[in-house]
Amino acid sequence: MAGGRRRILVIEDDRETAQQLVDSLATSGYRVDLAVDGDDGLRRARCGEYAVMTIDRMLPGIDESRSSGGCGKKRSSPPP
Repeated sequence: MAGGRRRILVIEDDRETAQQLVDSLATSGYRVDLAVDGDDGLRRARCGEYAVMTIDRMLPGIDESRSSGGCGKKRSSPPP
């Protein structure tokens, strides 16, 4: 993520919780993308380069195997 703020993907369906996360992370200097459902979140995860992703564990339509391993990307080490 050369030359810019680190990107974080927030996947959260509760509007109030999502807004609190986005506001807090943005205030801390991160670029934040928000997905409000699991399908959009997985699509964004596959297409974007994120330093971190936060995923609502109780997200409707997403089971744990899809949310943790369904991105199609595997990293052997954390991002720089």
